[in-house]
Amino acid sequence: MKPQKSDERVRHHRFSFLRSCVAISEQSSSDFSRATLIFVHGRFSAASHWLPLVEPLRAHFTSLLVDLPGFGNSFTLDDQGPSLDESAELLAQLISEFSSGPVFLIAHEMGSAIVQLCLLGKSLKEKDRIKGVILLNPLCLSHAIGTLSLNYGAYFLKRRLQKILKGCESLNPDQKQEVIEPWNHRSSRDSILQAFDAYQQSWPDEEARSGWRNSLQDLKQPVLLLQGAQDPINPPEHSFELIRRLPEAYYFQNEKCGHWPSLEQPGWANEKLRDFLWKYSNRSSHIESHLDPLHRKSA
Repeated sequence: MKPQKSDERVRHHRFSFLRSCVAISEQSSSDFSRATLIFVHGRFSAASHWLPLVEPLRAHFTSLLVDLPGFGNSFTLDDQGPSLDESAELLAQLISEFSSGPVFLIAHEMGSAIVQLCLLGKSLKEKDRIKGVILLNPLCLSHAIGTLSLNYGAYFLKRRLQKILKGCESLNPDQKQEVIEPWNHRSSRDSILQAFDAYQQSWPDEEARSGWRNSLQDLKQPVLLLQGAQDPINPPEHSFELIRRLPEAYYFQNEKCGHWPSLEQPGWANEKLRDFLWKYSNRSSHIESHLDPLHRKSA
């Protein structure tokens, strides 16, 4: 992510975790009493992909955009990236270090699994500060990870990604280049593959997934699920599993959207995101909103 020196409300941080260096972009609100939004990306994304959603919210919330180890401007010195459990611990530390008030967690794909582990595990001590969760094209801990988790290697994954991008009419050429760029360079490609391997090796086995099916019912926070119907990487089955398990879930699907809602359909995603944030941040009386009410999907 390029430094934005002209804006004093944008700050960049480096956070040490295990043998990794984590890059964080903080976009501050002028009202520091408001909630903090923490964004966690997926396997074919980076922190910069959140910007179309972050910009319209800057007047109302402070946003933290995290590059997970191995992605974007973050890196690890180990041969393998942090496991899912370690990534959940990282998120818990970031919540403690960079926020003191209410927090909303916003995650895409693999980031959604990290958020689930963080909220249902023991690393996060102040879970009552998490006021809501927004998951885009999520992975579900009680579901198998899918075919792209297998060790097909860099060549296969890059070719598969190129094919997906070629058929994605919702992304413009610059956005497609932004997505594929890390795969064009050996150093960044190898780092991403290390992270892929770590996530695959630490994904819950069948017995553990059975346990998560019960644990998900204990999640206290309301959850907004946004799903692109045309996602060839992570189809809606994971979202459907979450709908069945979560006690309070809201589900919206965009028929024209693929794997990257924040890039492909930012207007749609931002509308649903704002509606959810206004509802659960108790700020609706201060912000004029004409958004449609949320439609609740019960487990």
